[in-house]
Amino acid sequence: MDLSNLSQIKTFAEDFKKTHTQLDILINNAGVMIPPASKTDDGFELQFGVNFLGHFALTAHLMPPLKNASNAKIVTLSSGAATLTDGIDFENLRLEKPYKEWLSYTVSKLADILFTYQLDRRLKEGGSNIISVAAHPGVTRTDLQRHIPGLQLEGMLAKYSEVMEPWQGALPSLFAATDASVKGGEFFGPDGEKEFSGYPALSKHSTPAMNDGQLAQKLWTYAEKASNLRFNI
Repeated sequence: MDLSNLSQIKTFAEDFKKTHTQLDILINNAGVMIPPASKTDDGFELQFGVNFLGHFALTAHLMPPLKNASNAKIVTLSSGAATLTDGIDFENLRLEKPYKEWLSYTVSKLADILFTYQLDRRLKEGGSNIISVAAHPGVTRTDLQRHIPGLQLEGMLAKYSEVMEPWQGALPSLFAATDASVKGGEFFGPDGEKEFSGYPALSKHSTPAMNDGQLAQKLWTYAEKASNLRFNI
């Protein structure tokens, strides 16, 4: 399945539902980071389209089997980079303006947090037992950084006291998905300094934009229209 193609996402979900009546855990973990300027097959800036919109559509399509599970969890991967932007320019999600790769990345990660929190609010209002939470991996060396030039990447990673291996970076997501203490609307990351490394804990990352209910509602409406679907809780 290609998360940059909304039609493929729908096809995958329909095929999944033919063979699975329930889904206990959904981890929205696909990601792309600062690629050259490019668009998804549906015309959206690639990072916004994959990191957020593809996951929004996938989650919407998989709600029926999630509802059939007794205590399903939806974990959406964000990043500390979500704290580095103060909003979303809805007039620049299709590369209408000059491309700024880092800004686009931070916007996509802010969108993931807004989606997580808004989904949690809607689930609770609807009396659902599904839990929606977010997680971030800290500073982890993975193929996600493949678009950063080698020397630049090494220089960036050298600034951090400890760069985690992929299995370590996966721990916050696994904790969020499996620990019985997890509640809806929470955000998990490593417990070390600046949340760069460590063991899973509640994240302290928080900004006005991340908690902006009106922005979250606007993003939700935009995403439903962009993906041509209705998200039924």
